Amino acid sequence: MDYRAAIQKYTKKWVPKLFLSDWIIKLEYDLHNKKKHKGNHEYDAITVVPFNSPEYMTAIIVFNVKKYRKHKHIHAQVEHTVLHELLHLSLAHVTFRVSGSDAHVLAEETLVQRMVQTLLNLEEGNA
Repeated sequence: MDYRAAIQKYTKKWVPKLFLSDWIIKLEYDLHNKKKHKGNHEYDAITVVPFNSPEYMTAIIVFNVKKYRKHKHIHAQVEHTVLHELLHLSLAHVTFRVSGSDAHVLAEETLVQRMVQTLLNLEEGNA
């Protein structure tokens, strides 16, 4: 299975489990790693929620395809990344009001990472 099919598979799996079925989620693929995070480092995916959208229920998730081509365990990596980005959407209504300072971004990333690990452990029966 290629990375696009894996991304779509795991998005379809996790959207209803996270109660995000009302969201309009567009998946995009960055083939050339054109987008950069703060500090100019490579990313797995970036979620963009345009808060001028009706009821803030629209998102674009851009996946860095270059990273998946290098990864040996594509399914585990893709599922982890998809779940991570979808959890950001679950928190979007709360976090969009936060300042966006480095401390707030780090706190949200830490929380999302812990939630991802917990949910994946529950899925595997390791919780």
